[in-house]
Amino acid sequence: MSDNNYWEKRAVDLEKLSQDRADVDIMHVNKLFDGAVDIVEKQIEEIFGKYARDSGISQDAALRLLNEKQTETMRRNLMITLAQCQEEIARQAILARLNAPAYAARISRLEALKDLVYSQAYMVGADAHRRLENRLIDTYSESYYRSIYDMQRRTETGFDFTKLADRDVQAAIETEWAGFNYSKRIWKNTDKLAKSLEQVITQGLMTGQSIRDMDLALEAKIDGGRYNINRVIRTEVNNCCNQGTLKSYKAAGVLRYIYLATLDLRTSSICRKLDKEVFFVSKAEQGVNFPPMHPHCRSTTMGYREDLPKERIARDPKTGKNIHVPFEMSYAQWYRKYVLEKKDVDNTKNGDNIRDIMFKASKSDVNIIRDEKAVVDAYSQLPDKVQKAMADVTFNMGQNGSSCDVKKGIINIAKGAEKEDIDHEFGHLIEERMMDPKIVEKYKKYLTEGLSDADITSEIYENDSGEKFNIYILHGDKFISEYQGRLYINSVTEAITPDGNLNTEFMWEAISELFRVYQKDKTMLNEYEIKLIEEALR
Repeated sequence: MSDNNYWEKRAVDLEKLSQDRADVDIMHVNKLFDGAVDIVEKQIEEIFGKYARDSGISQDAALRLLNEKQTETMRRNLMITLAQCQEEIARQAILARLNAPAYAARISRLEALKDLVYSQAYMVGADAHRRLENRLIDTYSESYYRSIYDMQRRTETGFDFTKLADRDVQAAIETEWAGFNYSKRIWKNTDKLAKSLEQVITQGLMTGQSIRDMDLALEAKIDGGRYNINRVIRTEVNNCCNQGTLKSYKAAGVLRYIYLATLDLRTSSICRKLDKEVFFVSKAEQGVNFPPMHPHCRSTTMGYREDLPKERIARDPKTGKNIHVPFEMSYAQWYRKYVLEKKDVDNTKNGDNIRDIMFKASKSDVNIIRDEKAVVDAYSQLPDKVQKAMADVTFNMGQNGSSCDVKKGIINIAKGAEKEDIDHEFGHLIEERMMDPKIVEKYKKYLTEGLSDADITSEIYENDSGEKFNIYILHGDKFISEYQGRLYINSVTEAITPDGNLNTEFMWEAISELFRVYQKDKTMLNEYEIKLIEEALR
């Protein structure tokens, strides 16, 4: 393989890596689509099953059934969907249904069923929106740094480049192209799907379709919605991968780029024509001479060799010599040395570099590096007093789940952990190392005031090994999340003290969840909770 072919393959492989990771998000979204089908079909079966199976139902009979009033069950289903939904746009859409005047009385089964399919569509859209946003942030950042890395390896020299700030990455992924950005595309397709499902329900039931025919029509619409959402995910990932690369050209002073198409039987004619063409970076335009050229585009670009940095070679501040980036240096090694270890001092207080963080991992790959960056981001946003308290903490990377050993000072970081997950684990250590147990107990008493064993439910969960186990959850109006109400007990009797009160000893998530939400958005907490955390952090 020639030198140029090697670097072309590297560029194409980067886009493929981004799409491979998007496959994980698509898999999760598709599971939600399947679940939505099951929920709606089950509800239709409950309404009409005893009247008609595959034989259909007369229009008169359908009208009688549809006009029967049945609000509470349907309202409860919508409330469950609302409780599971975090995206504000989806929540507002579902709330609009719940707050409609019809729900003040009793609503017809037809309207309630339409509300159900509408909320299920928005539930899937909300999950797709959240997953895609996180994927685009990672894709943009990684394509930027990997492109810088490859350019430095091609020249075997280091050159100065700007570290990406979170606000710049967010602005980049929110930039509109072809009239929309990722968010508008997701919600546009979600609304289209929701309305088409409502139409299937109305037409199918009013014309006396059999349950089977109605199910097939719903599945066809949902398959169409699934395809559209999957297309948005793939195309937006390609766009962010290429925009991150384009940003790297500008950071490195590269003037031209080569268009690279993935050549196989699926390659479009437009991308075949553009393959190996050279364009100026300043003239790059999506859909004209820069990918994506079309939906599902897999094309990418590579910096033009003659334009690679030669004059802006960086010097080692300790030795004064030019920085040499050996060809054999792995991306993991490069990222840790030139990105993590040179993180902008603006991310820490008083301009001091953050303290050394102790990482442990069985292997070092790009996923581990991404997770280490998440730890650094979370750590750098901790108050200085907390950073000092965490100075001896070891982070075990690449674990199947996140957890904290407060006695040994070890935090296990799950693969793909988000900043919120890490903040939650920091919360366990803050409780252990920085808070008076009496104050913690007082807070738990505040949470459980007026509650009893009747407010405890048991749910079956499955761990990463497929083993099923019971989780007990205490429900109350003061909990900031369901997770905060978890009880680590084997039976309800353990949650009751001899004098008949709730035993708060097993509420291990009270402070960790409180700190997670405080770091995310403290306006979500009340004055007492904010004061509780801030007094501990002083």
